[in-house]
Amino acid sequence: MNRRLLGRGFRRGIPIAFTAWALLFALAPAAGAHAFLLFSDPALDGALSESPETVNLVFSEAVDAGSASVVLSDSRGQRIDVGSTVGAQGDTILSTAIGEDLGSGIYEVAWDVTGDDGHGSAGEFRFAVGIALASGGSQSSGEPTDWSAVLPRWLLLAAFAVALGGLAGHQIGAPIRRRHPDLPSIPSWSQFAALVGLGSVLFSGVALARELGGFQALFSGPPGWRVIGEGAGFAMAWYWLRSGHQLRAGCALVLVAVAEGYASHSDLELPGLGMVLTAIHLIVAGIWIGALLYVVRAAIVWRETLGAPRELMAAYARLAAKLFALVVATGTAMALLLVPISALTTTTYGRTLLFKLGFVVLVVVLALVGRWALRRRARPVSKWAARTEVAGLAAVLVATAVLVSTANPGSVVAAPPPAPVGSVVPAGGLAGQIGVNAVASEGQLVVRLSTPQEGNAYDPAESTSYALSGNVAVDSERADLDFRSCGDGCFVASHMWSEGDNVVSLRADASGWRGGQLSSLIAWPAIPAGDRLATVVRSTSQIETMTIYETGTSDGDSPLPTPYRVSISGADYVDSEPFGSGIAPVAVSLPMQDGEERLLLGFPDAKVFVDLKLDSQGRITDELFASPKHLFRRRFVYEPE
Repeated sequence: MNRRLLGRGFRRGIPIAFTAWALLFALAPAAGAHAFLLFSDPALDGALSESPETVNLVFSEAVDAGSASVVLSDSRGQRIDVGSTVGAQGDTILSTAIGEDLGSGIYEVAWDVTGDDGHGSAGEFRFAVGIALASGGSQSSGEPTDWSAVLPRWLLLAAFAVALGGLAGHQIGAPIRRRHPDLPSIPSWSQFAALVGLGSVLFSGVALARELGGFQALFSGPPGWRVIGEGAGFAMAWYWLRSGHQLRAGCALVLVAVAEGYASHSDLELPGLGMVLTAIHLIVAGIWIGALLYVVRAAIVWRETLGAPRELMAAYARLAAKLFALVVATGTAMALLLVPISALTTTTYGRTLLFKLGFVVLVVVLALVGRWALRRRARPVSKWAARTEVAGLAAVLVATAVLVSTANPGSVVAAPPPAPVGSVVPAGGLAGQIGVNAVASEGQLVVRLSTPQEGNAYDPAESTSYALSGNVAVDSERADLDFRSCGDGCFVASHMWSEGDNVVSLRADASGWRGGQLSSLIAWPAIPAGDRLATVVRSTSQIETMTIYETGTSDGDSPLPTPYRVSISGADYVDSEPFGSGIAPVAVSLPMQDGEERLLLGFPDAKVFVDLKLDSQGRITDELFASPKHLFRRRFVYEPE
């Protein structure tokens, strides 16, 4: 039977009407297959160093270019302008121009086409621009933290606080110096801090340029623009401090805060307002921390002048109360914006935020102790409290550095899996109602799950939550697969395949659908079989008549119904298959006994897997066809020669 005659008759929870299906098959002539997406450029889960100019889609048959739709969106779901879609090479290739340069990030292409036979076909895939993809061996149960960036970010934040807070502390102490002209001067650390901040930015800029593929990429998106803005701010601040223009230096440091806010988590969630919230939070916190450091240093230097340290601490205390209120207000607003309540204790970001909050509370307690001791003239207690308060604020900066280096759990974008390397072996099937498409390659296994839900580029289907677990068995040894998410319904695990048969057992679940188990045999290594497939397609097309016994299901856990018989020409059969052109994105051969052979064909873009068994004459004797919605098994019988 031709699977197209099922059309979209499989619906969630509705069994297949096999009797009517068989009748339709017996009475109707064979027709062409749906348009399967064979290749895409950018490639499925591909990583590009620069923005692509077009999206190109290659299909297994001609499609109607005039009615095709291609929608491009960023990781937040915002549409990106694209041009009209044009066809080439007999409308088997569609090209759509991208209307703007894409900055660093992950993008999704959703396509919807109509084949020459009038049947629709739709799908989506992701690609990355200007970012390094996570390795296949990494594990992420939540949001990733770039630990290599924590120290540079801490140095940047500390330098910003020392530089800006030092300027504020100088202004706090100015009235006291006028009342006590003989007070020793306090050496400024602001100029040195600006240099440290500039060095930290340069280090981060070099690391980002290496990740993006060149310094020119720094001008292509928010991460690079942030580095440029912060570098310019620190450089100008150092120049104006060296020239004695403190007000201008302060304005330059404000530019650093604005640049940090521009590419912050808050700005991603709420563009514009998020940047303002982050900038205000950093400025206020920087003054609070840096001014306290200045005040502690000044109090130590002025300790011999009666009353001066106490006046200075009192002046700072009045300012610190206002600063604390602003820090709490902006910090609370950003926390509510970024972190779901349920993620506070279950994610790295949430736990780090609680850690930061704890240190802020500790700092406030120490501040109150210090002010109480100051009023009581208990100098040792106030000095100890002030110094510990500075240390606590330094810990707050550490927590802040971790936060800005961690993707917030409210908007985690999982990186696509690394591209396959070396041998590639496809597998697939149905786990309950969930379609499973897997690709094994050197050191990793990528599994894509899908459900039979309807949707298209302009009316996407309802979001589905997926879960996957599994293991690999070789002889009597079994190893668990440690999957991480690589996008909606996409999972990747690192695994070194053993030579011979590797039995992969998977358990797949999806919200709103019945999950199940699926076992696949990964024979490693396999022989590339692109030329072999083309030969099989040519020889099959020349067969005048063959008999096919077919059965199918939309639920991998249900028993297959009684097969139905149909006679068909080899040419019509080949025309109904995704490999009818003699091309498959992944094709491998597995020799068997008595001269028999298996061809495993993978179509990752279409989430389709085909397993063909060939006899000693190279004829197809059995077929397993697995798509996101259906699983078919076919047995082939040939007329005696």
